[in-house]
Amino acid sequence: MALGFAVLLTAPAAPHAAFADNAMGYRLLSPREAAALPSRRGTIGLNVRRQERIVDSGLTFDIIQVTHIRRNSPGARAGFKVGDQIVAVDGQVFPSLAVFAAYIGSRPPGSRVVVDIMPAGRGPEQARRITVAVERAG
Repeated sequence: MALGFAVLLTAPAAPHAAFADNAMGYRLLSPREAAALPSRRGTIGLNVRRQERIVDSGLTFDIIQVTHIRRNSPGARAGFKVGDQIVAVDGQVFPSLAVFAAYIGSRPPGSRVVVDIMPAGRGPEQARRITVAVERAG
């Protein structure tokens, strides 16, 4: 799968995001960096699984598929649907679900994350960006 669709998502995702020198403008968050993140118990209320491993523009990362959305969660309020594919959060791509979970968990409740997705059943040409509030995991 080519990720040239990211060109459509060119606005910086977050003021603190660091972007790699790649065609997508994304930065890979390494397991080592993820391990150093603080645990703030952030959540957006989604259950996910790895859908596909991508190797593109010198990066190897996972496309993450939404498998369940907790009722009344930030993810539900933001409009996520089962089957949506998460490409990046705040300009970060993730080499594993554990790194993705560490990143979301490090976000402080009350903050917002910007998620680049491909809607369920759609291709890269329908990619879009969703802003999601972070709440404290129960």
